[in-house]
Amino acid sequence: MTKFISIFAVAAGVFLSTYAFAQTAGNGSLSLVKDLQSGLFTLTVSDTEGVASFALEFKTGKLPYSGDFSGCQRSKSINNIAAFNDSDLAETMKGRVTDCRGGETEFEISAVDAKGRAQVKKLGEEPKPEPAPTPAPTPTPAATSTSATVGVSASATTTASTSTETTTVSVAATTTVSTSATTTTP
Repeated sequence: MTKFISIFAVAAGVFLSTYAFAQTAGNGSLSLVKDLQSGLFTLTVSDTEGVASFALEFKTGKLPYSGDFSGCQRSKSINNIAAFNDSDLAETMKGRVTDCRGGETEFEISAVDAKGRAQVKKLGEEPKPEPAPTPAPTPTPAATSTSATVGVSASATTTASTSTETTTVSVAATTTVSTSATTTTP
């Protein structure tokens, strides 16, 4: 019985941690700094899961400034950007960092301060898990004998290669519950 409880706890932990990971907001960051002498900008994007891409969307009608990165580096800087200027920041721009697992973090970016730093606000909060729906009660017939079988299996596979910077994570959890009841009628 103790072994059954241990297996069930492991399977439930795998399932819940996978659910929690899928529900969290992005953990990326973005900074935009203007060199006050040249007027050019430096964009720095980072994410603990590695940065796959970024995008800056203007309200001024300009095409987005965006790019994809290879190698899933945790931080990337682009220097001497002349693609936008202070007038683009007069209205709030949208920024987005996408990590190597597909998670996105969104930002609002506005005017630079006296030191040349653009004001960056991270949007959204981490979503709260929705409560599980409460199942409707089902009538239980009078039973003279009841049996239940619960089967749980869990597996996890992790592959990592530093030479190609490829990481594959696969998690599977399956829970099977079957019950039977025998009723007697007088």
